[in-house]
Amino acid sequence: IRSPGITLKQFVYGMAIDAGLITPKTILEDVPVNYAGYSPENFDRRFHGAVSAEDALSASLNIPAVSLLEKTDPAAFRQKLILGGCASLKKQKEIGLSAILGGCGTSLEELCTLYSALANEGKTKKLRYKTGNADSSGYALLSSSAAFLLSAMLSKASRQDLHAM
Repeated sequence: IRSPGITLKQFVYGMAIDAGLITPKTILEDVPVNYAGYSPENFDRRFHGAVSAEDALSASLNIPAVSLLEKTDPAAFRQKLILGGCASLKKQKEIGLSAILGGCGTSLEELCTLYSALANEGKTKKLRYKTGNADSSGYALLSSSAAFLLSAMLSKASRQDLHAM
């Protein structure tokens, strides 16, 4: 079990899309915030002001993701991920806002299971380690619409650490 870093961000965006809170063009605020002593920062340590949800996700901005987790509810997010195959979160009775930036623990297999939803119209699939009959069961982590929109949003992504050079 390791910190997933920022690999859970897209799932909170997907939940927010499914809840009707955002679309890819929704303007989110990337400004200094303080949640009872917790003040997340971006990778580049800058604030970008008003940004679209798709730009915030593709640039992997931390503050909009934390804000979306607050709006969608960390407990509901945790439960959704558990149902989607992230059993490690069962041991963590609750998660806070830092979970979206890696403040929780998951396994690589669990992350792969969650990510399978992005390639399977929002439905997770159990991992297969050998060829044979595929298990068709799964969990609807996201709607097919949210999975489609997330894929389009993520296709704009570029690595920030390479831009700093």
